Amino acid sequence: MRRTIDVKRDTPTVRVLIALLTQGVVRIQERTVNGTLYDATEAKKPAHVASEHAINRTSMPDSTPERTPFELLGGAEIVSRIAEAFYDHMEQDEPALARLHPLTPDGRIQPEVRERFQLFFIGWLGGPQDYMALHGHPRLRMRHAGVAIDSSQRDAWLRAMRSAFADVEAEHGAFEPAARDFVLSRLEEVASFLRNRPDPE
Repeated sequence: MRRTIDVKRDTPTVRVLIALLTQGVVRIQERTVNGTLYDATEAKKPAHVASEHAINRTSMPDSTPERTPFELLGGAEIVSRIAEAFYDHMEQDEPALARLHPLTPDGRIQPEVRERFQLFFIGWLGGPQDYMALHGHPRLRMRHAGVAIDSSQRDAWLRAMRSAFADVEAEHGAFEPAARDFVLSRLEEVASFLRNRPDPE
């Protein structure tokens, strides 16, 4: 199977996303060998160990080429609420995933973890770059290298994120569908990119 995603225009939004998703490639070639998904640009490495160059470059929806996802979702208050609800659902619904994070004595994910992700999420969506100023480049694969992430952990992470979006929509009204779908699809790509372990046989 061959899949191609083109960058349709050069906008500040596209440049921010490309920078924060690392130096990706526009064209990815994939094939299946004995049931395992391979990226042909990665010297036949399994998808779960593909390099940062396997992140797709994509553009914002054509109807809003000059607005960032951060703006389209509602700015700092709404994005921060998504991040908060994300960790709430992780603690409540995905205990195995929550245990991969530093925890407080009462079993909650440490506030510092929540705050750091909130800054990252705001910046990744095209908002203020406070995360970069405080912590430098995200280097997502490097920072997660010590955590075993297989498809079950990826899926749990995405379930918590989708639940967070649903909570915030229930509280504040529906997001613009194109913006919501765009962000969730990019998050799916990032979650798959961070997978660093094969699934148990």
